[in-house]
Amino acid sequence: MIRVLICEDDFRVANVHESLVSQFSSFECVGKASNVQAMMSQIREQTIDLILLDLYLPDGLGVEQILDVKSAAPNVDIIVITASDERDHVQKAIRYGVYDYIIKSHSFERLEKSLANYITYFNVMNRLAPFDQEHIDQLLERSLKPESSDFSDLPKGIDGMTLHHVQQLLKSMVEGITAEEMGEKLGASRTTARRYLEYLIQLERAVAMPVYGVVGRPERKYFLK
Repeated sequence: MIRVLICEDDFRVANVHESLVSQFSSFECVGKASNVQAMMSQIREQTIDLILLDLYLPDGLGVEQILDVKSAAPNVDIIVITASDERDHVQKAIRYGVYDYIIKSHSFERLEKSLANYITYFNVMNRLAPFDQEHIDQLLERSLKPESSDFSDLPKGIDGMTLHHVQQLLKSMVEGITAEEMGEKLGASRTTARRYLEYLIQLERAVAMPVYGVVGRPERKYFLK
């Protein structure tokens, strides 16, 4: 599980973010903080993987606290969610190493996409096997998107990064994988996983076939073509 801390002084916004986080099975919201002091206290008391951080807090400007967070918890990642579009804030946040910077007027859909991308980022970052150049390139690109020529003109509901991740998972599953199993690996629903798998079939990059289990009931499995 990816342990998430929400730092937001507006409880209504914090609840919206918590609701969105809870839609992903890979995430667990382990706390909420309404100010910098509470955030730092929770960081010291428990392991946090990801912080959703508002910049405007009652006891400080969040962007100035990013280095303090990184000092207290070097491995924590931060997604800034703020009303600020000021250049100085954006530049500092990026230079201080935040994973993403989201302006609140676009926060819901943009955060949903960022959280989905972060699951892949987290899994690649924490892989047990040695890194090869492809994995390093993915981590440095942050968005983990394939080359533009790889997946172009994607339909609504299909994200390039997630599609690339599904294809990479298929490559490693020589015995095939069901939509339910793929959903578990993505931290998404079976319906979402099936949508991506079926789209790869449309692109002629994957195939599906029935596999009969011990009780004779066919199960649809997907294979990389």
